[in-house]
Amino acid sequence: MRLRPAELHSIRSDAANIDRLLTIAQMTNKYHFVTTASWAISALCQVTECPTEPCRALPPAWCSAPILRRIIEVAQLCGHEMLCDHIVEKWVELIIAGRATPVDAMGVADEYGLARLKGVSYYRTLMACDENLEYEYGPREEKLTIPPAQRARLLSGFFSLVRRWERLRETAPAFTKADGCTYHAHGCLSTWQDIWKSTTKSDAMVHLRAMDVLGRLGTMQELLDANRDLRCALTPGCWRAAMGSLK
Repeated sequence: MRLRPAELHSIRSDAANIDRLLTIAQMTNKYHFVTTASWAISALCQVTECPTEPCRALPPAWCSAPILRRIIEVAQLCGHEMLCDHIVEKWVELIIAGRATPVDAMGVADEYGLARLKGVSYYRTLMACDENLEYEYGPREEKLTIPPAQRARLLSGFFSLVRRWERLRETAPAFTKADGCTYHAHGCLSTWQDIWKSTTKSDAMVHLRAMDVLGRLGTMQELLDANRDLRCALTPGCWRAAMGSLK
């Protein structure tokens, strides 16, 4: 049994209907009503568009932290890995787009061991924390106190990311010699390393936060892409490979 398009639209527009489907799936799974539980999970997959394209500019009403958490809980309970992975990706997209608070996702990621959600939510939370590891949010920059266990992970992540950048700063990403390059080791690689190290010291890099490795790499990509000396010094194939190594 599948939902018709009109029914799908009706359910998507009302978060309470998603909650009802979740309750049905949870209860029927508990009492081993296999057919009904399977229908409820299938309906949830339809309603949440699993599998799906990346989330729209305006996500549906059910894309709130409490409902996303419940869907993951029920998907884990029913052993539906595809639905769980889909909701994790949906949550990640919302966090990256700035439409979801990453702190809300950290506890769920910890509880269910969701590495993808944990990485994104902790990283984004760390980027939003002040020097005292207090999370700042909203137009008034209100502060949210983070539990001790999560603060410890954030602190550990801070030092790990700082060390990671120090290693990256000293050694440029490696890339494979392109076909036709006849002076790779002492030409392309040497020039790439020299320009990489000098670019890490540029003014645009100095103002970025020490632990923002992704932000720093993004800025490096922009600066190196605009560096005409680098383009001229490397063969075209090696230049493309070098820029590709940043990804």
